[in-house]
This record gives sequence, C-alpha cells and structure tokens, in this order.
Amino acid sequence: MRPSLGARPQASCLPLALLPLLVALLALLAAPAAALQQAHAGIVDWHKPLLGAPLLEPTPPQWVGTADGGVFVGITKRNLVAAWDERGDFDVVVLSGPGASLARLFSLSTGHLRWEHTLAPGTPNEAARDALLVNPGWVGTDVDFVDGGVVVLSEGRRVTKIGSDGGAHWSWEFPGGGSTNLFTSLMVHDEHVYVLSLTSSYAAGTLSHLVLPLSAPVPSDLSHIQSTVEAPTHAHLARSSGRVRAVWTEYGRIRTAPLEPGRAGAITDFLPGAGRRYERVLDVGFRKQGLFLARSQSGAVDVVRVDDAVTVLDQFEGSANADAAAPVYAAHEADDALVFSRVSWSHGLKQLMTQTITVRDGRAFQAGYSVPFDAASHGAAIHAAPVPDRPHPRYLLTTSTSALQLVSAEGEAWTREESLADLKAVVFVDLGEPEQEEVREVLDDESYLDRVVRHLIELKDLPTYIFRFFARLLSSSTAAIKTPPLALGRLHRDQFGLQKLVVAVSAGGKLYALDSANGNVVWTRNLGFFTPDGAQLDVVDMVLARPWSAQHGNPSLTVLAYKRVDDAWITAGYYVDAFTGQVEGDADAEYGVPVGRKVMPGRSVVTTFATPFENCGTKKRVLGVLDTDDVVRLVPACKKVAADMAAADFFFHAAEKTLTGRRIKGYTTTAADGVRVHATELWSASFEGDVDVAPLAPSKTASYARALGDKSTLAKYLNPHALVVTALVPGAQARIVVLDSVSGRVVFDKEVVGAKVIKAHMVENWLVWAWLDASGVAGWRIGSVELFEAGKQTPGVSSFADVNVAAIEKVFVLPTGVKSLGFTTSKFGVTAKEVVYVNSRGQLASIPRRLLDPRRPTGKPTSADKEEMLIPYDPFIQPDPKRVVTHRYPVLGLRHITSSPALLESTSLVLAHGTDMFLTRGLNPSGTFDILGDHFNKGQLVLTLAALGVGIGVARPAVRRKMLRAKWF
Repeated sequence: MRPSLGARPQASCLPLALLPLLVALLALLAAPAAALQQAHAGIVDWHKPLLGAPLLEPTPPQWVGTADGGVFVGITKRNLVAAWDERGDFDVVVLSGPGASLARLFSLSTGHLRWEHTLAPGTPNEAARDALLVNPGWVGTDVDFVDGGVVVLSEGRRVTKIGSDGGAHWSWEFPGGGSTNLFTSLMVHDEHVYVLSLTSSYAAGTLSHLVLPLSAPVPSDLSHIQSTVEAPTHAHLARSSGRVRAVWTEYGRIRTAPLEPGRAGAITDFLPGAGRRYERVLDVGFRKQGLFLARSQSGAVDVVRVDDAVTVLDQFEGSANADAAAPVYAAHEADDALVFSRVSWSHGLKQLMTQTITVRDGRAFQAGYSVPFDAASHGAAIHAAPVPDRPHPRYLLTTSTSALQLVSAEGEAWTREESLADLKAVVFVDLGEPEQEEVREVLDDESYLDRVVRHLIELKDLPTYIFRFFARLLSSSTAAIKTPPLALGRLHRDQFGLQKLVVAVSAGGKLYALDSANGNVVWTRNLGFFTPDGAQLDVVDMVLARPWSAQHGNPSLTVLAYKRVDDAWITAGYYVDAFTGQVEGDADAEYGVPVGRKVMPGRSVVTTFATPFENCGTKKRVLGVLDTDDVVRLVPACKKVAADMAAADFFFHAAEKTLTGRRIKGYTTTAADGVRVHATELWSASFEGDVDVAPLAPSKTASYARALGDKSTLAKYLNPHALVVTALVPGAQARIVVLDSVSGRVVFDKEVVGAKVIKAHMVENWLVWAWLDASGVAGWRIGSVELFEAGKQTPGVSSFADVNVAAIEKVFVLPTGVKSLGFTTSKFGVTAKEVVYVNSRGQLASIPRRLLDPRRPTGKPTSADKEEMLIPYDPFIQPDPKRVVTHRYPVLGLRHITSSPALLESTSLVLAHGTDMFLTRGLNPSGTFDILGDHFNKGQLVLTLAALGVGIGVARPAVRRKMLRAKWF
C-alpha cells in the first residue's frame, strides 16, 4: 500500500526538532575550545655545571673548614696558582696570566672578588711578550699572607706587597731580566720576606737567597748556598725553631741550611741509611711547621722534621718496593694533630689503599683502609684532598680521567665527570621504538602456540591498558611527553622522539652516553688507559656509523684516535655499540680496556670524512681517513668499498696549516690498492691569517625555492658540498668565503674591514656571520645573506656546471657579542631555521629567522612584501630576554653548539657545551603546530564527539525512512 502524503512531514519532525538542540549543544561544547591557548609542549632543558680538569700543581684541590662545615677549593687550568688564608673570612689569592702577571683576591664565603692587581708593568701584550718562559708555567710564583695584605712572587724575579685594598705597598724586581737567576719561593717571617732562588748553569743549579724587610723593598745581598740542585721543584723553604731554612736533596741525602739576611748558616746533611738514597723532598703543605715527606729510590716515603737536624718521625708501612701504582700524598690538620696521607692503587688487591700517619706531640700513629675503585673507568688517582673525619679521613680524589670522586671507608659517595668539560666530539643517537624492540626480541624464537598462550596471559593487563588509554587521552600534552630516565635495560624513545642518547667522547678517549631528557650518565667507557703521565689516546674524530634498525640491531659508533704504544704512536679505530658501550675486538685481560684496531702507523691523519658507502659485512658507514701520502684509509676496511670509491670518482677536501694561514685542497679518488684508495689533488686555495673552515650545518630541505609575494619564485642555491671559510687578520680585515669543495669555485666572497673577531655558519642557502669591530666604536654586527640561482635556469646538478649565484644581503647591529653560532634543525625541514648563538655573557640565545631575513624591505612594505609577511628593515636587533634559551641557569664557558631534530617537526634539540653543558628540547621556531597545547580540553572534545554520535544515532532512523519514502516518488 502506498503511504499517504500526510505522513511524510511527520516522519521528518523528529530530526528537525532535534536540529536546534544539536546546534545549541555543539555551540556550548565548542565555545571553550575556541579560546584554547597553545602551550610550549615538550620544553624540557637541563644544565650540568662542571668545573673542568683541576690544576694540581702547585695548588691542588684542598678542603677548607668553615663555620658552615667546609668547602672544597680548587683551581682549574685557566688559572696558574692559588693560596688561601684560613684567618677570618677565608680568602683565596689567584694568580693568572703569563708568569702570574695578575693577582686577584676572592672571598670563599661569598665568591666575590675583593680586589684585582696587575703585577707586571705595561700592557697585557707587553707582559706576555716579556714573561719568563719556564716549564711548568707556575715555577717562579708564590704567595704568602701577612697582616693587612699579601706578598706575591711573580715571573721568578718580582716581589710585590699588596695591601688589603688591592693597592701595592711596594714592588721590587731583581735587576737583569735576562739573567740565569730564578726566584722559586718566598716565606714571610719576623717582619722579613725570605726569597729562595736557583742560579742555572750547564751542569746543575745552585741555590741562593735574599731577604727583604716587610716594610720597604731594601733587599739584602744575594747570598749563595753551597749546593747542587737539578730542578727548581727540588728545593723548598721551611720554618722551624723560629728560623727559616732551605731544604733540598743532593746526592741521595737531605740537606738543610738556616737563612739570615746576607748569609746562610752551616749546612746539615742527613743520610737515610745504608743502601738507601733520597731522591726528592715533597712539600704537602706543612713547610711552615718544618714537616716534609722524603721519598727514597726504593719508593719508601718518610715523614721528616727539618730543624737543626733532620728527624724521621715515621715511614709509610709497605711503601718500599710496593706493588702500588703512582701513589699520591697529601696532608691536613685535625684535632691539633698533623695528618699525612698516602693513597695508592694495589695491583694485587685491585683496590685503592689509603694510609695515614698522624703526628701529635712528636709521636706518630698509622692507620688506613681500602676502597673499591673502578680503575678501568676512572684511570688512576693522581691527587687526594683529605677531608677531616673520624675515625678515618675521607678523600676527594682527582683521577687521570679528570673525574672528582669522594670516597670513605664505606665506599664511594659521589663522582663528578669533569672531562665532560673537554669534549672532542658529540653525536646524537636515536633510540628505537619500544614496540619494535620488545616484540622483535620476543618473536625471535617464539612458536605460534607460544604466541597464542602469551596473548591469552596478557589479557589480564587489558583493564589496565584501557584505563591508561583514557588517562593519556584526557591528560595534558606536557604529561604525555614526560619520559622515564634511560637505563641500560630501558633504551626506548618516547612517542615524540624527544629522548635520545647523547654520546660524547673526551680528548683522552673516555666515552659518555647521556640521557637527553635529564643529562644523567647512562654508561661510560674508557677506550684507552689513563695514567698519571696522561691519556694513552688522543681522539681525532667520532661518527655515527650505523643507526638503530630492526634488521641490524643497535646503533654503532666509529672512534678514530692516536694511540701511544710503548714509545711510538699508531692510529687506531674503535667500533662502539652506542646502546651498551661495548667495544668490538680484543681487550686488556686485566682491566678490560679495548685494544682497538690498527689503521696505520704514526700520527699522520690529514683529515677524516664520512662516505656514503657501507661495509660489506657489518653494514656500517665507512669513514675515510686521508694520510700525509694522499692515501685514503677506510675505517672499517673493505676491499669492495675501496673499489667502489675509486670507480665513483669520490670527492673530498682537506685543510693544512701554512706559515701564514691555511691551505684548503680538493681531492678525488683515483685507484684502489687493496683496502686503500689513492687520491689526487684537484685544486687548492690559500688563505692568510686566522682561518676557520666549516661545512654546511646538516639539515633537511623541504622547499627548493622561495615563493615571493608576486607569485614568482627564487631558486635556492643548494650545494651540499659548500664550505664556509673565514680568514681573519685581527685589526685589519676578515674574509667570508663560500667554496664549492668539489670544484674549488668561489661562490660568495665578502670582505669585512677592521674586524677583530669573526664567526660564521651556513645552512641550506642561508649564511650568517657575526664580527666585532676592531675600533671598539661600532661593536658587534651580524650579517645575513641568502644565495639564489640567478636567471631563468633550472637548479644545477653538478658542481662543475656554470651556475650564476645572486646574493641578497643585510647587516644588523647586535646588542651583545657572539662566541659561537649554530642553527636549529627539524626532521623534514618544514620548520623555519633559527639562529642560536652563545652571547658575550656565556648564555645560549636565539634570533628568529624573520629578524635576519635579508629581504626585509628598507622602505614602506609593498603588497607583495606583506604577502610574504616581511617586516620593515631595522638595523638594530633589539635585546629580548625571552630569547635567552638558558634563562635562569648560570651557565659558564659554552663554546660549541650541536642540534638534532625530534620526531615532532616543530621541535629541535640543541646542546651547548664547553665548560658546562646545557640541553634544551623546547625550541619551536614556527610554533608547536603539530602538538596540542596544555590547555586543550580533551575531555570536552570527547563529549563533543559523543554528542555528535548520539545525534547521528537518533537521526539515522528518521533519515533512513525519509530516503526510503523518497524512492517512491
């Protein structure tokens, strides 16, 4: 039966009646969503403050007790010598500059500078020119405190008394700047300044001394002491029984002589006994008490008191002919007693042994304990600063890997890896996805039945999974990117790719894997031995040889280093698993230190470069190494790769030093000889002055042209072989040159007149350079240039093609200095690049791309300029505190910048390191366009979708009936 006409409007009454209700509901739910604020999701940074390698001579780290408990005081390699006054406010004097030309007094309670005084006459350049050249550099410097000031010995010839306000009371200099007389130390006693000197001769040195009144620089005659001394560090001043004495070793015995103005008293000899010979007297800080350590040729160490006669108070038990490796000595005061310490590594026990001799009321007592110590990771202990404690002192150890470690009888308390302040190379390593890694490991040997059983067992976790799914859905995006710390058993990336491994290698060959989310050390590995004489390795380069993949497993790193073997050097390669720190190949049987694989003899590496070839078996990216004979060595070696490289006419470049600057050469591979490839020089270019060569910053390119406001385009000059060369003649001029490293052709050449400092960096077709005007009037400037292919031509595909390049340039005034330059980077290159730099205050800051756009119009913007969103040109870049990336962190010594992309296209990871380390993963040059903000109401979105679903469900039957009835007509 056909339906009646009157029924049709009745069938549509329900959806029509619901339509206003649904519209009102949607408007109600969507109203708050329209006012969402986009937060900077994923902004996570950390700061790792570091001290750097401590300077152990002549003023090693010490424990200074204060009213609040005490602090460690140490001097880094940037300073020369220090001394601290434990009277009153605990002041420390720091001498620095050539020959200690500058003195500073700091307060240990606040760290504030009390005064600064220039000791050398003339300008700093004149002081550096006239400084006494000695090795080590601190020889000829000394400090002693007096009431109302300090007395300083500098340059081995000048004595200066400085008052409490930093002003010089008087200064006296030994006449004859080129003489063979070197003042080595001083001591204040009884209103006189005693100065010990060493007069050089062909065979050995002879000691002398003179005395100056503390009130005026009127020296006594230089009085010679009958002696024979091999080195300035073998003689000391001591005070005992109210007299100042000279102490030294000569022909296996200890000799001492009292000193007076104008003369030296009778010399007293002390022989150690039959069959023993002293080789050196060690000053451990108690020279004003007349106490020293005397080391004999057998290794035995005595505690001796220097007075009218030399008295042995005690000897470290087992120190003679011990199996200990490089023992170190220290001393401190505790409970009206003087405590001498000996810390050494026992080869037999594989532990660190500590011994103490406590001297109280003329009597000596011995004690000690052993401490577990990871010699394979930390090398050898090269200094120990005692911390007074009961019943045994604790020790702040300085190791040969530049680590600081506090140990006690209970074990290790903490460790600071200070060699992170001296990094040779840094590599970001991407982590694999948790699902891929975990499933791959499980499915390797799993049968079908086992898989079904596992799935049934895992059903018990279904309620938890559903709860976590909705919790993650309703949580903020900031909560979603919070990542647990990485560990050796958990090396999985987060869903946004913000968490990576930062693998760094020190100059001495110690590897560190850091968690990019928090800076924690995941693992460490020594590639060579670290002895008190220095590191066995000198690292040349480190590259990522293979990223993580399900097929090949963990990522791999290649480290190239010079290795000292006996008395010769070789070049060795190390292949490191980036996730575990394990090194391929043989290892030392006792300590597990890897041996490495020999690449070639000697230290003859000219340059290293990455190649596009993979090793036949390991699938690792091959590293090319050019030696001085123009032969390319492959790391790892592979005959097939050598043949392919020779057949492909592979191009690379190298830079070598010249007498006046550097010469850059271009090479191509010609013929293969087994696993080696011969190279031929194609071109060369010489540059004068201080020359720096930098390749392009690695970056993806999303657009090969720039669209203009008038609908036309400019083709970018994109050359992956471009090099940026800066050549600086300070005060005269600087050159910024962009070279094609394949053909040697100059693409861009810019001269800057009157530059004092210059920095440059390039990404894609964008070159940025900053320089300081030598006149001091113009200050810092920054230049920005974009290179385009001129004329109507297609982008060039060969470096030998004739391509005309047009440069668009603008120069701006910077309100701050530039110590280093870099760029942000992104996964696909869609996000705009942003300049990041280290400013004159040592902070990491950024400059938006729009401010440095060289196409900014100088006049009123046209409609086309507005279409491109160009802002009018302003030569002055206004300081913006919001652009200081390190914000509140007190960073120091940043010198290098490394960037890495996250999986989020909008986000870039930037690591800055030098003395300190700082990493941020929150730079979003184009905004966080690919992630929801913290204030986005996910719950409201779910309710909106649910309401739409309900509306659709209610309306669907009515619509179906309407469509059915429509088919009848």
